[in-house]
Amino acid sequence: MSRKNIASMNLSSPNLVNVCIDTLENGEIRGRMYHYYGEQPVRFESILQLLKQMEALFDGIAFPQASTRSRSFRKQSAAEVPYNIEKRPERRTDEEQLTGQRGRLATLLIQVGYRQNSTWEGEALWLEQNEKKEFWNELELLQLLELALQECKIQVNEVKK
Repeated sequence: MSRKNIASMNLSSPNLVNVCIDTLENGEIRGRMYHYYGEQPVRFESILQLLKQMEALFDGIAFPQASTRSRSFRKQSAAEVPYNIEKRPERRTDEEQLTGQRGRLATLLIQVGYRQNSTWEGEALWLEQNEKKEFWNELELLQLLELALQECKIQVNEVKK
């Protein structure tokens, strides 16, 4: 794999996330998410859980800040209110540790640049194919994940033949 596209990502960005997809069962992905603020992977059992964990990370580090907030029927405690910049976590891993992890099926480096109009905009780099794409909303990000997984299925089926 060429380091050119990895280098074209802003590896020092505080919100860089490495999504390692390990399994695909009944249409649901499972895997691990790595970021600079934790030494252990954050495991996810579905795409929805992955998106929620990424959203919580962005709220926790206050970057990128969301232009809107999710509504809730219950009152948030002081600990749950996002954007407490004084309590921003410190980095616990470096670029090499973050980008060095790989999923069994696919690995994507994702950087969300904006959280505006209740959606995300950014770029994703599919490491196995060395392919970088921009996404303009969360649906496009989900489509990029789906494309990567479809390609993985094709490759697995070709190996089985």
